[in-house]
Amino acid sequence: MSAYLDGFELVEVSLDAVDRRLRMAVEAEMMRYRAMIKNQEPTAAVEVQGNRVQGLLAEATTLLAATRLPDRAVFFSAFVILLREGLEAVLVLAAILALLIKAGRRDALLYVHAGWVAALALGDAPGSSPRMSSP
Repeated sequence: MSAYLDGFELVEVSLDAVDRRLRMAVEAEMMRYRAMIKNQEPTAAVEVQGNRVQGLLAEATTLLAATRLPDRAVFFSAFVILLREGLEAVLVLAAILALLIKAGRRDALLYVHAGWVAALALGDAPGSSPRMSSP
């Protein structure tokens, strides 16, 4: 169960986009392997099933590695998303600030500025975002 949840489930969507049949076969064979262990079937049969699962996982690894985006493309895509989200945040802040000024609530500007400064500081704090590990 741990092998599925901690390993295969993380790449399930990517594999599904490339080869749905293979993803379904891996899932089915992993469930069969788990059932064999749970039912305490003979060791030889469990080993054969384990080898079958390993073979399918190796096939999935090879397929995913062949369809992997180059590092530059991944970086550029992430950078564009970051810029877009940053621009959106700036526009929302500008709208809030304009509304407060138009409403004559300049006293509330301090709280808005304190909020975005705190958000930046907390966003950069250690442990505030998941770190991606390299494969």
